[in-house]
Amino acid sequence: MTENKALLLDGIVGCLVTWGIVFTLGALGAPERFQAVAVMLGLAIPPFMFGVISEHYRRKREAERKDAEVD
Repeated sequence: MTENKALLLDGIVGCLVTWGIVFTLGALGAPERFQAVAVMLGLAIPPFMFGVISEHYRRKREAERKDAEVD
């Protein structure tokens, strides 16, 4: 999987999970403050994962470069 596909997938999954949790909390009759907390976490976690994914692909590129230099 390419880095762009991984980032796109992270964004889509993050949105879907956040919407699902907020919808479920609303259906269960949870107070709006709990739904607001779920939205804030849903807005914070996917950007954090962008950093993790980018760092993974950066390390992968460096390892490939080192392997190419050795050969």
